[in-house]
Amino acid sequence: MSNKRYKVTYFDQDGCKEQMTLETPYYICRDSATDLCVFDEQGCIGNEALLQNMLNQNLLQSKASCVVNVEPLLI
Repeated sequence: MSNKRYKVTYFDQDGCKEQMTLETPYYICRDSATDLCVFDEQGCIGNEALLQNMLNQNLLQSKASCVVNVEPLLI
């Protein structure tokens, strides 16, 4: 599975709106209930909490408190 790149918009722990690029082998999109979900080739593997954990692993000093949007970037 090749990596995909996404522009993630989120609010940090201080309430500031931030953006970052996240590269992951998973697909990130909204499900039928419009919740952000993480998918692999076989189906949904996690919800917004998993996405937030993935984002926080890539942030050095601050923590994301609320993911607002995810947009795919072309590689």
